[in-house]
Amino acid sequence: MTFPNSHRCILVLLASVLIASPPALAKDDWLPVTEADQQFNEVPGNPGAPAVVLYREAFHDDILRNSSEYVRIKVLTEEGRKYADVQIPYPTFVEIHGVKARTVGPDGTVRPFEGQVFDKPGARRRGQGWMIKSFTLPDVNPGSIIEYKFEWKWRLVGSAEIWFFPPIWIVQHDLFTRRARFTFRPFDSERIQQKAATSDYRVYMGNPRIMWTTFLGRNLQPQMNAEGFINLEVENIPAFPEEELMPPADELKLRVYFFYAPRDITTPDSFWARVAGDWNERIEKFVKTRKGVERVVAEVVGPADPPDSKLRKLYARAQEIRNRSFEPQKTEAEEKREKLKENDSAEDVLKNGYGNRTEINRTFVALARAAGFSAAVVRVAERDDVIFQRNVLDPTQFGGEAVVVELDGKTFYLDPGTAFCPFGMLAWEKTSTVGLRVEDNRWRFVTTPRPLSEEARIEVRADLHLEAEGTLAGTARVAFHGRSAMSRRRAALRQDEAGRKKALTDLMQSWLPANAEVTLEDVGGWDSSEEPLSASFSVKIDEWAAATGQRLLLPVAVFDSTRKHPFQHATRVHPIDFQYPIEELDELTIQLPEGFAIEGLPEPRVTSSTAGEYLLASERDGATLRIRRRLARTKFLFSPGEYSGLRRFYDDVRAGDSDQVVLRVEETNARR
Repeated sequence: MTFPNSHRCILVLLASVLIASPPALAKDDWLPVTEADQQFNEVPGNPGAPAVVLYREAFHDDILRNSSEYVRIKVLTEEGRKYADVQIPYPTFVEIHGVKARTVGPDGTVRPFEGQVFDKPGARRRGQGWMIKSFTLPDVNPGSIIEYKFEWKWRLVGSAEIWFFPPIWIVQHDLFTRRARFTFRPFDSERIQQKAATSDYRVYMGNPRIMWTTFLGRNLQPQMNAEGFINLEVENIPAFPEEELMPPADELKLRVYFFYAPRDITTPDSFWARVAGDWNERIEKFVKTRKGVERVVAEVVGPADPPDSKLRKLYARAQEIRNRSFEPQKTEAEEKREKLKENDSAEDVLKNGYGNRTEINRTFVALARAAGFSAAVVRVAERDDVIFQRNVLDPTQFGGEAVVVELDGKTFYLDPGTAFCPFGMLAWEKTSTVGLRVEDNRWRFVTTPRPLSEEARIEVRADLHLEAEGTLAGTARVAFHGRSAMSRRRAALRQDEAGRKKALTDLMQSWLPANAEVTLEDVGGWDSSEEPLSASFSVKIDEWAAATGQRLLLPVAVFDSTRKHPFQHATRVHPIDFQYPIEELDELTIQLPEGFAIEGLPEPRVTSSTAGEYLLASERDGATLRIRRRLARTKFLFSPGEYSGLRRFYDDVRAGDSDQVVLRVEETNARR
């Protein structure tokens, strides 16, 4: 049985590398370079393509717990030389070995890779640590063929084997693929039964079978042979077009998704009911109220505190816990040296003083319940990683957790396990997505709250003065609120003090013309979840106002983050994903130069559409010009069909930001 197609692709193993096809070669062999390989010099329908994937081969074996990869790419242009820099991302519970690579020159000369393979930390995904192996192939030029291969094996984690690990076949590459082969050998039912006693899936994975969902669009289907191998061969797969501001690319590519499902599960809902019950059992065991939890509650809140105050104090206490999910990635040796204990309960978290984001959220639930609140954990499909599909029976779709609290008839979604997340908000990836909630031993899907533009506000207040020759200078103070502050604080966790200052200075510089001089004077609020992150700058822009005879033309939009139109192309292939709505509010006071008067002010601009709202107004106050600009993007996700309307909205914004105030030399000044 296979469930209907959906639009979901989960990054289970190597995010940008294909998984499939049994190696037909001995370990140290390479496929022969054919005459067709050497003569291939142009991608059909795309003569400017930088490179082409001539062949990709991979194999995934759930029985032996290993896989292998083989990639052959031909460089067609100078731009294509970048593919000589190879990066292999992998989760920390996977061991990569047997990395081999070589360059085949246009004349057939072979140069094996003999350099160093580097390991470096990668970005976390769903709280899981990732690493990247990287190396650079030598002597790569247009006409060169580069190829590499490696093997990987997943390791023991704790006392349980990671063995239920079916692959995702990411069939589409960012390059045109001439040919690719995929193979997967899954567990059979008998082997699964033997392993089930040690598996985390023991509760709901009894007697499972392998299933898959395809996203190929060409009526292609994997086939299982008599030996139990599942195979797929494809040819002439178009390159995946990358676009700015798109959802996770692997959610949109041609792919095949595999998963195991119990044989007694007949509908998706029956599967999720079993998963929900298993999760709820574990969560309730972790959050069970113990004396240590009650003691912390007594220390944090008082009997006379109003309920809202109690909840906020407990939230702040939970955020004081050392959050290991937002610390720099550590090597295995560093982890061992630190000798941290495992947390089996909320009491352990409070005692040890540390936890990951999931443990901190669950500890907050325990604290809230001990204080008399109705609180529960909600498993969440994080949309920076997945788009939840009900028919894909894989519980790892729910990679995150949030907390739901009932208070005075209202439902609050909270996220203390995310660093710097303000009370009453969720991290953006947990908003407007599907959650799985269990209450009173009943489960249901919920939709988390929609993010609002006012929850990510950026305010700029500037006191400036204009010189007669057109120079604009003064001070500007920027305040980041809500998610705008949270995103910068989270990024700052990976930066030193100099890096933080540079990031803020570069941001302000990006809002101003290239010739602007920007100096960061002070900054505050890095360590707070509730207060704004604020920074003060001195700014100077030469020739900001243009002189035309007896007049100066002064642009009204000084801090103009839309100067570069975000949507230059007439059409769009993929959805537009801004992650969350945002509001920009600029309030400027400009002292005019002596001897000049305002001759003309632009008409106020007011634009409102399904994309957002825009307001720009200016007024005179003696020798002072006051300008107010507000841009609110009220949606975060737009379909390709909505692209033209979104583009028109930004055209209106750009037109308004191009308005000018006309200053005229006063007559007495002119006669001098």
